[in-house]
Amino acid sequence: TKMVRKGSLVLMMVMVMMEVGNAIEYACTYTSPSGYYFDLSPLSKCYLTGYSVNSDDGTFELNICNTIAACNAGVCQNGGTSTGAPSNFTFSSGSSGGVKVTYDGGLPCSHGPRKSIIQFICDKSATEPVLSFLGESPSCVYNLAMSSKYACPTSPGPQLQFCPVNVYVVPHTHDDVGWQQTIDGYYQS
Repeated sequence: TKMVRKGSLVLMMVMVMMEVGNAIEYACTYTSPSGYYFDLSPLSKCYLTGYSVNSDDGTFELNICNTIAACNAGVCQNGGTSTGAPSNFTFSSGSSGGVKVTYDGGLPCSHGPRKSIIQFICDKSATEPVLSFLGESPSCVYNLAMSSKYACPTSPGPQLQFCPVNVYVVPHTHDDVGWQQTIDGYYQS
């Protein structure tokens, strides 16, 4: 048994801290009644930003199956007005066999809570998603379209893409002058 003098024991502790941010990512897949499988998760942005489009009704920002920091919603209008909560979105079959996402529960307006409907359009040749504003109809319901290769149906199977996690390793030493026993003594008592 080795003896360790008081104060000479250095205990190395490692603390791991994970930085994830405030983003909450929601399930982002849909299987249509006709059996088409859609996985929109590659369109989700990890850093609380989104896709933007300008319109006569202002600027709209959208983050698929995730939140926008500016308004803590899935769809924002003019940088701060929620036009659809990320936790209140639903999938449904869209036109031409595509998929549609409806974000309900936005901020109140003259005709009830705001709502955004996004029609996804399959474009296998698209290298980047393209967001367009289709109009406001009826009042307080905002219609958008997004063309993307990820809007194309695939055979069932995951195409998972996760947000990165930053891991920080912080070394910490502990030199406790109050140690009264040997290392073995602490384990035996």
